[in-house]
Amino acid sequence: MLDRLTGGAFGNGLEQNISDCYHFLLHNYAEGDEIFLFGFSRGAYTVRSLAGLVRKCGILRKAHANRFRDAHALYRRSDIHPDDEAAKKFREDHSRIVEITCLGVWDTVGALGIPVSGLRRLTKGKHQFHDVELSRFVRNGFHAISIDERRKAFAPSIWANKVKAGQRVEQVWFAGAHTDIGGGNRSSGLSDIALDWMAGKAAFCGLAFDVAYLKDICHPDGNGPLHLRIPWFYRFLGSFKRRLGRGGLNESVHPEAIARYRSPTMAYHPENLTAYLSEQGDNGPAA
Repeated sequence: MLDRLTGGAFGNGLEQNISDCYHFLLHNYAEGDEIFLFGFSRGAYTVRSLAGLVRKCGILRKAHANRFRDAHALYRRSDIHPDDEAAKKFREDHSRIVEITCLGVWDTVGALGIPVSGLRRLTKGKHQFHDVELSRFVRNGFHAISIDERRKAFAPSIWANKVKAGQRVEQVWFAGAHTDIGGGNRSSGLSDIALDWMAGKAAFCGLAFDVAYLKDICHPDGNGPLHLRIPWFYRFLGSFKRRLGRGGLNESVHPEAIARYRSPTMAYHPENLTAYLSEQGDNGPAA
């Protein structure tokens, strides 16, 4: 429980997770490999930060593995852009310059600070250098986002920068709270919708699946139960309604969420989705 609270509210363990993932790439990447990165919640923030690290510093050659501290120090330098000469020279001298084929994330939460006045500064500065926007080195970016999550500490980190030439980016809103998108509930009908969507996008990018196994474990159900209960600690930290279609890159609502909203038997009419559909004037863009 303590780890869930400190990890979720303070961002504890983020740096170690990024380091572990980076070192896996360092020791396993071979010329011609394609990189697929996936993560949920803090894991989503982790792989997005990892993509930023790879963009700025490349993947160190194995003979230069001892330069990771230098790479991380460079990554932390917000005054040095990945296209600046210092970053270019580091990559040329020590690294393999690679692209990321697919970056797939479920409900990225990465405020990395307690949303309470006077406490936020305890952690904000520690993590504010992280680059979680999409660079041109990511060919495909897919983000599944919760419509119904209310915890202020779980404010979504949505891609807002422009699509680069040849890049495909989709950010799709799904019915349900945080774990209804990324999984973790015994009733997984809603999260299986997001899983099935992400699997389809990854397959489009060339990732091979055991299709029979996926069908065996994945049972999407647009009428599945919502898991909206907020633990006491997060109730203390406050709540808010997420806003759809407010400057995010290539946002849309998944058809299953719209179908649930339109259903006369589901009583599913969240204010934020109502506002979005009203502004769209129809069922919203197709996902």
